[in-house]
Amino acid sequence: MHNDRDKINLSHRILTLLLSVAARRVEWFDLDLSGKAYKVIRNHKGVVQDVNFSGNFPLFASASDDGEVHVFHGRVFSDFETNPLIVPVKILKEAHAITDQTGVTACSFHPHQPWLITAGADGRARLFVN
Repeated sequence: MHNDRDKINLSHRILTLLLSVAARRVEWFDLDLSGKAYKVIRNHKGVVQDVNFSGNFPLFASASDDGEVHVFHGRVFSDFETNPLIVPVKILKEAHAITDQTGVTACSFHPHQPWLITAGADGRARLFVN
């Protein structure tokens, strides 16, 4: 059962869907393969507030109330015999201070660079370039 805190992000380059669920997980759907989640990523200790694909790079990120942002390399292959590749790239620990049990509220990639912009309940916006 999904609720109003769940977020969906659809990649415009590939038929892939990311769903952040209030149950502390990210679900990766390959819409060419199935309507069921291909991969469920349970790596956050808090509620996942946002997920986002990069528009130009094979990257996606998840932002959580645990104050962390997790960045992944995600690639879908054109042949149906090769499974999608999902590799953790970096964990941005303490990306934002936890305020009233809420950490990172949003994440978005720069439109042309592999940079990640985040917003948090601490009232700050941050730019990560490495």
